[in-house]
Amino acid sequence: MILSDEAIKFKDKIKTLEKNNEILGDTAKNLRVMLESEREQNVKNQDLISENKKSIEKLKDVISMNASEFSEVQIALNEAKLSEEKVKSEYHRVQEENVRLKKKKEQLQQEIDDWSKLHAQLSEQIKSFEKSQKDLEVALTHKDDNINALTNCITQLNQLRCESESEGQNKGGNDSDDLANGEVAGDRNEKMKNQIKQMMDVCRTHTAISVVEEDLKCLQLKLRASMSTKCNLEDQIKKLEDDRYLLQSAKDGLEDECRTLRQKVEILNELYQQKEMALQKKLSQEEYERQEREQRLSAADEKAGSAAEEVKTYKRRIEEMEKELQKTEWLFKNQIATHEKKVHENWLKARAAERAIAEEKSEATNLRHKLLELTQKMAMLQEEPVIVKPMLGIPNTQNHPRRGPLSQNGSFGTSLLSGGECSPPLTVEPPVRPLSATLSQRDMLRSEL
Repeated sequence: MILSDEAIKFKDKIKTLEKNNEILGDTAKNLRVMLESEREQNVKNQDLISENKKSIEKLKDVISMNASEFSEVQIALNEAKLSEEKVKSEYHRVQEENVRLKKKKEQLQQEIDDWSKLHAQLSEQIKSFEKSQKDLEVALTHKDDNINALTNCITQLNQLRCESESEGQNKGGNDSDDLANGEVAGDRNEKMKNQIKQMMDVCRTHTAISVVEEDLKCLQLKLRASMSTKCNLEDQIKKLEDDRYLLQSAKDGLEDECRTLRQKVEILNELYQQKEMALQKKLSQEEYERQEREQRLSAADEKAGSAAEEVKTYKRRIEEMEKELQKTEWLFKNQIATHEKKVHENWLKARAAERAIAEEKSEATNLRHKLLELTQKMAMLQEEPVIVKPMLGIPNTQNHPRRGPLSQNGSFGTSLLSGGECSPPLTVEPPVRPLSATLSQRDMLRSEL
């Protein structure tokens, strides 16, 4: 029933879509008729445009004839302007060159001042380096004297060490000699300590001398570098002075050229003003004639422009209508495709439901067949008499009805109908599944599908 209702709904939708499709077909026909009328109007407008173009071409020929005359006058005027512009550009170039030379002169003067300041600073540094070199030479002479004195001390220490070693070998003497020579040994030890201190001072002075020598080497290198820079700066100063003299001479020559060019410009300005007055009269007459021709052409252009705008509007309307038709066709095609897809899906669902119902029917027939077999077996069992022997050791035993066969562990077997529980007595009828349960299960399956 559910599937039939859905099929009816889909049929109604298909009918409505067909009606809409017919309506759209009618609208498409009407639009095509309108398109044909618009195309006819477009052809008429194109004829008008072609006529207007012919008239415009005739007017252009007239304009070209007048333009040739005007171009001759314009060429003469342009030649005069070009000559004037050349003179002006030459004058501006000379002025710019003069300004550039002045700036370069100022820069060179500034560089000369900077180099002179740097030369003075370097000369002061050289003087200070020379003073420090003299001081270092004096310190070196003092250090040489100290080194000679220390070498003498070292020789004396070596002699004392030799004497102490000889006295150590002759220690086997008596105690009285040791006591007598104790004071002498104490004096010698003090001398040894003093000499060791002097040796330490000598080592310190050696290290200080090495440091001073390294400083002296660094200062000498700096002095050489400063001397080389001084020579380079002097050479650069000479070059800059030579450049300054050359630039001054070039400046004088350019100033003379500038004066002559100014005179030429004044003469050319006078000639240009005379020619300009004569050409201005001719231009005023030609301008008046040109304005009249332009007015005629503008009127023709306005007519052609209005016709072209109308053609554009008609074309735009045609394109918009074609786009709308394409959109509507595309939308209806999509809707038809979606409805066809839904119908196909519903048909697949109906087929699946029919298959499920067929499977349920086959299951029901199988179950009925099994029930018949079981009822037949139960009837056979009820007809056969059963004798049950009482079990030993169990008092008050009674004859119960026959149950299933004994299993391996001694208990009675389970019944097929009672899901694993002990089978009921044979007098009881087997439970039958009600029809309402089967019908409810079928309805559930249909609702799920």
